[in-house]
Amino acid sequence: MKVRGYRHTAACIACGLVIAMAGVTVLAQSSPYGPEYDAAFEAMYDDPTDLDRIFEYAAIARRVGNYEGAIGALERMLVFNPNLPVVHYELARLYAVLGSHATARRYYLSALDLAPPEEIREEIEVALASIERAVAAHRWSGAVFAGVRWQDNANVAPDGGRVLVGGIDARLDAGSGERSDTSLLVTASLDHLYDFGKDPAVFWLSSVQGYGSRQRDLQSLDLVLVSVDTGPQFRLRDGGAVRPFLMADTVTLDGAPYYRSFGFGGELTHDANSSWRWSLEARALYRDHRANSRFPALDDRDGANYRVGGELLTQLSSDLLFTASPGFELQASRRGYERWRQGEIRLGLLQVLPLPGGDSSIHVGVTGVAGLRSYGSPDATVDAGRARRDRQYTAGLSATVPFANGTTWIVELRRQWQQSNLPNYTWDDLSVSGGMRFGF
Repeated sequence: MKVRGYRHTAACIACGLVIAMAGVTVLAQSSPYGPEYDAAFEAMYDDPTDLDRIFEYAAIARRVGNYEGAIGALERMLVFNPNLPVVHYELARLYAVLGSHATARRYYLSALDLAPPEEIREEIEVALASIERAVAAHRWSGAVFAGVRWQDNANVAPDGGRVLVGGIDARLDAGSGERSDTSLLVTASLDHLYDFGKDPAVFWLSSVQGYGSRQRDLQSLDLVLVSVDTGPQFRLRDGGAVRPFLMADTVTLDGAPYYRSFGFGGELTHDANSSWRWSLEARALYRDHRANSRFPALDDRDGANYRVGGELLTQLSSDLLFTASPGFELQASRRGYERWRQGEIRLGLLQVLPLPGGDSSIHVGVTGVAGLRSYGSPDATVDAGRARRDRQYTAGLSATVPFANGTTWIVELRRQWQQSNLPNYTWDDLSVSGGMRFGF
């Protein structure tokens, strides 16, 4: 950002920078922030009267994640000349990135009092309105998706109809083979945030997630899932956040309880800079299955479930996002043939493409998932001599078109494969889905 009309303050600013840099030696070796940052720092140090260089350093420091360095350089300038609206504005933006909304609001207001350029005034007014919403003690948000899905193997029947029964080859009857079906889908989420008004920020976050599907023909596959989690979140000054939480969920299949679980977990997120962020999560819960006449041995799956995973998001360009999400999960069921461990990796690309006219865009996503699951011991009803081993793959293509007022149209094409050393669990499925998402 170019700063004009403040050359008369150069002497005061020079004094400020001399004091700010007292005891600091010019970089003799590369910093961890890269050569561009080092060059900007040295340029600012060599000519502390050049305000454009100072602002360039602050912008680069912010981009590489050295928010404190950028804030320190700008705040010390105000010690000697507090009447620079652009400096107040830049400080407000930096504090907003760190989640210090009260401090950001103070600097935005002081920038307005100093009659900033018109384009900056407009940005400040928009930012202040956003902060007013953000600093409310109670904040609610949510979304609802409603759509339709078609699958060519909705009942995930084994390929070719071949199965093992007690280690002996058998064939499924005609009514138990692959069947296509259409279902109605509804997903919903409701999130609540309570702001304790601390600096650094401390929140209490609670979330309720719901999923439901109703089949047209295969109604025995009707599924409902509800999950909740709640816990504090502690924002860190470096752009990260830590959140421990409690969680519980329940699943019903064909109108009957299938399982319920409860447990706890923790999440660590970090916005390393404006172009990439990462997160880590671990959770542990106990899963309690509900045996019934249809699934008399379902409670053999009861036991602890552990999962660790992470996600890396990086902005490859202004309109291209890459994500990578590895994960590992362990189900410690009471029976060995229901115990399993699984590792997987999920990769994705999201491309933003402007639509003709330039008023909106379409988001095109490509995803791929690969996983490996192995079971603890053989299931004698299938094959007493072999424990189950599955390899799972998913490929997806989606398109999202945003509309006004938080509404989006979403369509997705997905292909799933599962290969197993036991034919009972080898299957593939092609699905097409589409619907509208309403956010608030």
